[in-house]
Amino acid sequence: MKFLTSLLLIFFILNVQYTKADDNFQEHIYHVAYQKWYVVLGRYSKNKHGYKSAYALRYKLRRYGHSNVKIKNTNSYNGLIIVTMGPFFNQRKALAQRNAVKHFVLHAYIKQF
Repeated sequence: MKFLTSLLLIFFILNVQYTKADDNFQEHIYHVAYQKWYVVLGRYSKNKHGYKSAYALRYKLRRYGHSNVKIKNTNSYNGLIIVTMGPFFNQRKALAQRNAVKHFVLHAYIKQF
């Protein structure tokens, strides 16, 4: 009886450890995939006119119900201010969102970063 109990306990411990490792791996994959796709709506230089244009575009899109428009002041994108929507889980969702704003912003495109 002790042998059977010990065997069941070992099986349970190994199963729990495997499940936790698998969950962490799936969560990591989900997190990485979720933050990949963005809709880039505009790129502006870091000056007064650039900031004014970026905020005007964000205001225009938010006024028409697109609430996830963000302005990113980043050095990784050639030192420009970018106006984005996202992140999106996959490319198809990003394309659908781009198509939804295409009549407001003709030059919108999707990008992974």
